[in-house]
Amino acid sequence: MKFDVQLAVRHLPHRDNVEEYIIANDTIEVVVGGEKILLTKGDAMRYIADKEHAYTNNNAHTISFSHIVYYHK
Repeated sequence: MKFDVQLAVRHLPHRDNVEEYIIANDTIEVVVGGEKILLTKGDAMRYIADKEHAYTNNNAHTISFSHIVYYHK
């Protein structure tokens, strides 16, 4: 996924049993349930997506990151 300069995307909570994974290829700010996490190149995180969550590119250049959404049955 590519994010333009200063782009922020906010998502409402998903239904129960949804996990999201992010692998950073550059610096990206992730907020999950009000908790701000700064990922840098090579960092990865997993979270349960039942809270509001957002991604922000505060860099002066376009960035990319891998984003996986896993829906449990």
